[in-house]
Amino acid sequence: MRLAPVSAENVRNIWPQIECFISSACIRGPGNLTPDDLRVSCETMRHQLWIGIGENGAEAAAVTGIYDDGDVRRAEWVAFGGSWAKSQEFMPVLEQWARAQGCTAFRSYGRPGMTKRMPREYRVKGIIFEKAL
Repeated sequence: MRLAPVSAENVRNIWPQIECFISSACIRGPGNLTPDDLRVSCETMRHQLWIGIGENGAEAAAVTGIYDDGDVRRAEWVAFGGSWAKSQEFMPVLEQWARAQGCTAFRSYGRPGMTKRMPREYRVKGIIFEKAL
């Protein structure tokens, strides 16, 4: 599977293909963002939409954001929809993208049960997963 960023001007065209993945992430995730919130934030470039493209088209989707917190610039995995295995394929690509954006950390929010599944490089901060880049 190949992970590709979606430009803000193409979000609306791609959205019908990946909305089911983002909706699933919103239902199961710890936050209160809705799929519409995320679509609008990607269209306005507050967040970045990513699509996982496989042999049969869209197989997963993710939304990331970049946040400046004092002296620390970090990327956050805001939402992911698709299989856990696919998310693990995404992580190195997103970490590389974050480094290119000047980030020094990559953070992911998740459910408590995910603590056993996250790569060892990530340390748990409550239910926040973060890896130094």
